[in-house]
Parts: sequence; structure tokens; C-alpha cells
Amino acid sequence: MPFERGPRRWTQTAATKGARMHDLDHGPALDRTTQLTRGLHWLLAAQGDALAAVLRGHQHDPAAAAAALRAPGPVWRSRTGHWVVAARAAAATALDHPGLAQPPLAGALSTVDVAARDAVLSGAPAEFDAADLAWRSAVAALGGDPADPEWAAAAPVLDAALAPPRPAVARALATSGVAPVAAAAARLGAALAADALALRLAGDGSDEAALLAAVHAGEPVVQLVLTTATTDVALAGEQVAPGESVVIALCAANRDPEGAGAPLLPGGPLAAPLAFAHAHAEAVLTALPESLRPTGPAVRASRAPVTRPLVRLPVAR
Repeated sequence: MPFERGPRRWTQTAATKGARMHDLDHGPALDRTTQLTRGLHWLLAAQGDALAAVLRGHQHDPAAAAAALRAPGPVWRSRTGHWVVAARAAAATALDHPGLAQPPLAGALSTVDVAARDAVLSGAPAEFDAADLAWRSAVAALGGDPADPEWAAAAPVLDAALAPPRPAVARALATSGVAPVAAAAARLGAALAADALALRLAGDGSDEAALLAAVHAGEPVVQLVLTTATTDVALAGEQVAPGESVVIALCAANRDPEGAGAPLLPGGPLAAPLAFAHAHAEAVLTALPESLRPTGPAVRASRAPVTRPLVRLPVAR
């Protein structure tokens, strides 16, 4: 069985811990792995594990979730099997630690297609879903067809590394032909643009750079950074062995009341997608008028604990 019961806790085995969709079969084995992993997250969340509560993908209060992630200490071991780094100082160390490696994102980003992006943005009607517009314009900017279902199928690539989606979604992701790095860039670009727009709609009159910084501080588009120790790693008095996974919880670290400074951002394989995300979000904020008004509630994706993007942001001119 992929879940083994020890003396006091459930733990994950290699069959489910950190499994990535492209690494698994596309049939019953994938379905079984995703279902069992999700079941474990719900079980451990019910037993009070703060990381499991986030990974299960249920809607939650971000401030309360961040506080719960920091409560056990700056670095602690979740019953999911992952180490959790939740304090700002420890997270800053972990992000730059040469002994912690992020999983690679295959592929390369193409030159931004500014004309295709701007065509999508300029075609918005009087009433529209700004989250959808941010997504379609991001796909177009990356040289893709916003109507191509392959892009939507690949969108959960970062979330699926820590929290497998429903079996049908997992199978679509595993067989998508979109490069993971491009899918990550589109997801992060759309998420950052939509969250910044939501702040503006709520009355934040800051300039584009300040809006983006505010998103990273409160609802970062990369909430959790999955890494693996490649050597013995010491973090805040804890010893992480080679091969063990470490989740850097930026959603908690960037809200740490004992921390200060600009929001922490991941580098490595996520650097290029985040650079695209910032440029895309600035383009969206510039293209859309500040007179936009909300026409309905904003809705976040479920089962997307790494990126937590807005999937609905209805607005009108």
C-alpha cells in the first residue's frame, strides 16, 4: 500500500510522495496514485497537519493558513513526509541553499508575441471575466492558441507536483503537449495579473510595481516551492537528509510578522516563468482601464495549493 502506518502517524511512500504527473502511467496507476494521495491529505488535515490542510486544495483563509504553517516552528516535519519551511528567515536561507534543488521544468520560453497578446486584451467587451482574459492573453503571448485545450490541461503543472488533481485532470496533464515551463509561465502570468487587478478593483490605487509586490506579499502566485535535498542540509536547527523533500511555504514566510523586506520569490526553474509573469501582469494592468468595476465575486481555483489562481473575476467597463 502507498500509505504506511507507523507507530503514531501516517506517512507517504515513494509511490505517492512528490509524484509528478508526467512521471506516472496514464491509466489505472495514475488514477490510484492521485486518489490515494488526496485521501491522505484530507485525513492528515482532519488530524491537524497544517501542510496537509493546504495541500488538499480546499478554500481557506490565507492569513489563518499562513499562521498555522508557522505555528510548529520555522522548520518542521509534516506528516505528509515533507519538511516545511515557514518562517521568513529560514525561507530566505532555503531558497538560496545550494543543497536544495527544485524539480526541473522542461522546455524553453519563446519570444513574447506582443501583437497576439495585445489583440486579446484589446478585444475585451464591455463586460468580461478578467481572470479569463488574463489567461487567454498569457497563452497568446507565449505563442499558443487560447482556444487549444492542451493549454488548459497543462495549467496545473506546478500544483500537481504537490497535490494531484482529480484523475481526469491528471490524465489530461500527463498527456498534454505543452512544455511544462510554458504552462507554468501562462499560469503564473494570468494569476499575477488577475490578483493585481483584484487589488485595483478593491480600491488600491498603487502603481503597477507596487500592486505586484502587494500580491507577492499577501497571496503569492507561487505559494509553495517544492525542493529536494541533494546533500545534508541544516535549516533552523533541523537536519534534512539527502533525498528528503522540503516545501518552502512562501505564503507563510511572506506574511511572517517577524520578517521584513521585499517579498521572497523563488529562483531556479521558476525564475523565467516568474519574469514572464511580471511582464505580462504589467501589460495587462496597463491595457485595462482603471475605471473597471467588479460585477460579481472573485473565485479562486480549488485543488491548486501552489498557485491558488483566480479563475473568475467578472468586471465591466
